[in-house]
Amino acid sequence: MFHMEQSGASSAGRSATRREIVGLEVHDEAADETVGGKHMARKVGHVQLALLECLASRGLWYSGCWWHWDTTSGTRTLLESLVRRGLVERVKESVAPIGDVDVYRVSAAGRVAVDRAGR
Repeated sequence: MFHMEQSGASSAGRSATRREIVGLEVHDEAADETVGGKHMARKVGHVQLALLECLASRGLWYSGCWWHWDTTSGTRTLLESLVRRGLVERVKESVAPIGDVDVYRVSAAGRVAVDRAGR
């Protein structure tokens, strides 16, 4: 479940395509094609893909920013699973007033997956 910590914000828009994206395969042929140079052996789950779409629309996520998926730790766990697949990139950045944090952004391969889900 998606949560915003901003007044007046909602999760509208993310559920509209949810049924269409369940079980999206990041690759067309498991044995032949890769995404972003990585072979995807398993399908991306519907929660992973919904979070990826959310991250793509918001641009970034870090612990303490204005939004999270279910919980902060749950968001980080899901994002780390997407980092392992090459769909999300994690970099250390300085964020005022917090300091150095891990910042997550959608990778080029993640954008391909989001675009495919939108078909």
